[in-house]
Amino acid sequence: RKGTVREHKRKATTQIDLIEGRPVTKSEREKWDSAFARYQLDGEIHVDELKGALVMCGFCDARPTVVQKVLEGLTKFNSLSKAEFYLFVCRFEAGLHETYEFEFNLLDTCHRGSIDVLQLEQLLRRIGQPVRRFVLKELVQEVDDDNEGRVDLSGFRKIQHLIRKREGFTCYELDHFYRVFQRFDRDNSDSMSCSEFANALTWLGFPYGPEKLQEFHRQSDVDGDGQLGEGEFIGCLRRVLDEEMKQVEGFLSRASRGAFVSGDRFKAFIHGLGYSSSPQAILDALSNTMALPVDDSGQASLQDMKLQLGLDDVCKVLGALRACDGFTQKELRELKQSFTFCNPENQDQVQAPA
Repeated sequence: RKGTVREHKRKATTQIDLIEGRPVTKSEREKWDSAFARYQLDGEIHVDELKGALVMCGFCDARPTVVQKVLEGLTKFNSLSKAEFYLFVCRFEAGLHETYEFEFNLLDTCHRGSIDVLQLEQLLRRIGQPVRRFVLKELVQEVDDDNEGRVDLSGFRKIQHLIRKREGFTCYELDHFYRVFQRFDRDNSDSMSCSEFANALTWLGFPYGPEKLQEFHRQSDVDGDGQLGEGEFIGCLRRVLDEEMKQVEGFLSRASRGAFVSGDRFKAFIHGLGYSSSPQAILDALSNTMALPVDDSGQASLQDMKLQLGLDDVCKVLGALRACDGFTQKELRELKQSFTFCNPENQDQVQAPA
């Protein structure tokens, strides 16, 4: 699928500037403005603050050698004006492209001008831009016009751009998060207060308490106005998932000493993340991800199960648990039946009692 529904709707209204021939979208300009505003002092940004500003602009690989080379050709002073900062970002990106082209060619050992998905995953990890494998497969399908499962240098650059633009989410996830933002922006202010944000993340199924939610909100409030704009909200969700993924990677690293993970150990890990899902709810989520072993009666038992889990598997299980809010499939069916019974006019909500 070529882009999200949201992206298609916004193409006609997206404003694009040109800086040294490089198209800059409105959303990119907003990120750059926020980064400059965060680190500027008296209208200029010091060179020592450029690494943090680049990260805010979406560059996970703020290579000092590239930064220094760009600065040498841009200014002899130790600070940049806003206009100079725009130039710096564009030239930094071009310098990264040169560096990545060299690393891309190192992986292209067969000199085909392209690399496969596993090599692409390796390269993205090396440059500090890893994404979940199912996200990567979607991105490859989007840029691979020949359907060969390979990516050339131009496709690699498009994928990097899409990762930054979509914060590492799939098209479906991004569309879903945009709808959630609109749903919980109760006052239609195009921004989200801390309480609205907390309600949104709870509705999405993330198991965090008030203090942690306030911390996420504060970290993601780039311009310091106490509100999260749409872009800040998506970036915050990226930060939330990144923190969860670090815990998943740590669990899998510890579990890799054995070939399998016991069902009880996996349940303990899920509960340790803050989810209160029952064993049956975890089984239901697992069954959506992989084929589960069953006993002689044809039933699966989490307690006796031995699981082979990868990062993508755990990501999908956690996503399934969030989507069903910890309910089992049977409980969800009963809830849907009750909702339908109380909603004869087929509306998207039922009236609460007075």
